[in-house]
Amino acid sequence: CSIINKRRIIMKVRAYLKHNVTHEFPAEDTNHAREIAKRICDEGLWVINDEEQETFYPITQIFKVKIVK
Repeated sequence: CSIINKRRIIMKVRAYLKHNVTHEFPAEDTNHAREIAKRICDEGLWVINDEEQETFYPITQIFKVKIVK
């Protein structure tokens, strides 16, 4: 018997990029959201689309990072 750990998503981190592009990431709580936002601000942003193609957005392309409920 296996137990499935379902995480409750209550917050989101939105990354606003130049050229009107926005990406959203789910977060479990405030601390998790802050951790995601900090990594985006420090390292840049990797996004994997539906076709498994990776796109990297450097810090210079990120306009704003916002935590929302």
